[in-house]
Amino acid sequence: MDHVMRQAQAGARDRAAQKLRDMTFAIAVVAAGGVGVVAWLSAAAIPGSNVFSGLTTAVAAQEDGQPTSSDDGFFQAAPVTVQPGPAIAVTGGSHPKP
Repeated sequence: MDHVMRQAQAGARDRAAQKLRDMTFAIAVVAAGGVGVVAWLSAAAIPGSNVFSGLTTAVAAQEDGQPTSSDDGFFQAAPVTVQPGPAIAVTGGSHPKP
């Protein structure tokens, strides 16, 4: 009878170990998905990002600045104006001039 009891305990232990492996894998998949969602939302929060470009195009293209029915609720910055002329290279980062 001792041999049968050991086999039953070993079987229960094997099932528990398999359940633990399955749960660990499921948790890892859910965590990776959560990281992906957070990364996507973070990228969408970067000013000028194209993640929601379809939502902001109608508002950004409007010249009078008035909200439209497709307003996404985010503040739209003024367009950047480019002055014609030669480009100027800037070096040195934030170091002040001597």
